Amino acid sequence: DTVFRWEDRIIYTAVVTMNEAYYYYDTVRVCQNDLPYSWHEQSVSEAGVTILRLETAAGCDSVYTLNLIVNPTYSFSETMTICSNEAPYSWHGNDYNASGVYYDSLQTVSGCDSVYMLTLTVNPVVNQADTAAICEGDSYSWCGRQLQTSGFYTDTVINTNGCEDVYTLLLTVNPKNNDTVYASICLGDTYAENGFNVTPTSAGTVYDQRILTNQYGCDSIVNLVLTVNSGYLFETEASTCDGTPYEWRGEEYLEEGTYYDRYVTTTGCDSVYVLYLTVNPTYDIEVLDSVALGQTYNNYGLDVTPTEIGELHHTFNESSVNGCDSIIRLTLVVYSPDGVQEYVTPQLRLYPNPTATYVNIEGERMQTVYVYDNYGSLVLVKEVDSPEYTRLSLETMAAGNYIIRIRLQDGVVISRKIIKKQL
Repeated sequence: DTVFRWEDRIIYTAVVTMNEAYYYYDTVRVCQNDLPYSWHEQSVSEAGVTILRLETAAGCDSVYTLNLIVNPTYSFSETMTICSNEAPYSWHGNDYNASGVYYDSLQTVSGCDSVYMLTLTVNPVVNQADTAAICEGDSYSWCGRQLQTSGFYTDTVINTNGCEDVYTLLLTVNPKNNDTVYASICLGDTYAENGFNVTPTSAGTVYDQRILTNQYGCDSIVNLVLTVNSGYLFETEASTCDGTPYEWRGEEYLEEGTYYDRYVTTTGCDSVYVLYLTVNPTYDIEVLDSVALGQTYNNYGLDVTPTEIGELHHTFNESSVNGCDSIIRLTLVVYSPDGVQEYVTPQLRLYPNPTATYVNIEGERMQTVYVYDNYGSLVLVKEVDSPEYTRLSLETMAAGNYIIRIRLQDGVVISRKIIKKQL
């Protein structure tokens, strides 16, 4: 403001500044699904006119007017139920095979989407194909029916969802058999074919029957007519001596055993010849024995009175209990009684007896030990460890009875018996 005087008057002047105010008008079109609409930090959620006043920097109001036009959007919902054999379901240009919720949208003339929703239920349908086989005369229960004939069967059932379940059956009826088998065997043989196990005890015709399972698993009757032909058995028991062959049916046999020869009859059955051959042993026995000068030795069928001191050797044959000759090689030691009327035999001690492993021998003037088996064969010769003691190992010998002959330094032979036990 300015103040000045004129003719005693005070004059006031003022300078006024006019600031502008503003007015705005907007028209906006939106789709319904775009709401709320944001405008000058305001949220507008419906169509209509909205006025907003805002103060400018100069302190004047500016008026904003919004004319909001809301174009509608549409939502369409459909529900459909079908059976699986009716699929696919065609909707809005697409095919659907499974239950679910599906969507499609179309734009209206105002440019807004219209949303379509389909709730589709696809109920299942049973398509069951079965195969079965039965035996002739049996029946097969299927879908409430009793079937006895081969063929292809179909049945349709409405299920709880109103859909048709389809059942099919391919049924095969397999035959049962009634067969007769003719066969022949020899007496003593066993017929073990076609499910039979027959061993006849006499010649002739045998009839039998079995119920067996054929290749289809069905019970079948098999009748057997079995002809039993005779065969013959000739048995011979014989014996020979070791080393002497036994002749039988054109062959010679040296070893003990059972031998067979066969002759085929006109019915194809064997006539069997059996030889039971026993080979009796012959022995080559070495015997060491002693006798005093002037005494008579009469073992092994001998009757000898030695006339001089020393060793006498004699080989002879002796018939065994089975009539087979055995060779006996006798060494007879003739000793001098040294003028004494009666020869005193030294005491010998053998222990343990029976034994399984070894035997100890205690005595006097011992020189050599000879061991003979139960057949008189010499199986062991051992020089003594000392004149008073020696030890024999018997571990490798078989269990049984043995004769031990101990030759003394003066030629006298003393015999003792021991028993070898099993280890």
